[in-house]
Amino acid sequence: MEIITLDRQLYVPDFDPDTGKYYDRCPFVKHQRDRKTAYDCPCKVGSTFTAPPQLYQHWKTKGHQRYLTHYAYYNKPIIDRDLKIKELTIKVEKLQRAIDRLSKFEEILKNVKGALDDMEFNDVNES
Repeated sequence: MEIITLDRQLYVPDFDPDTGKYYDRCPFVKHQRDRKTAYDCPCKVGSTFTAPPQLYQHWKTKGHQRYLTHYAYYNKPIIDRDLKIKELTIKVEKLQRAIDRLSKFEEILKNVKGALDDMEFNDVNES
């Protein structure tokens, strides 16, 4: 008999920007065999799902419906943290691009300065 290890992930509902509400979407790949991922729903301790029917049945419970309705309230610190991380990552990337551009300009200026120094040196020798 073979022991199967499962990769456990936290189930996170999707956000609909049109309605401003969170909704459930099945994270499992359709018609996939040998699932190696189990999903834990944070609305209830010990709710782990390895197949879509289990997850669909769980979504119908009152506890999960209440959790989904108040998802933004329960996870506000996490959502704010993720938005801040995303914002800071964008700033870091913009700064890194600016640094790269400046280093390229610095190389060009060094080349131009070297060429100008050579030209001045040649002019002095010719006179």
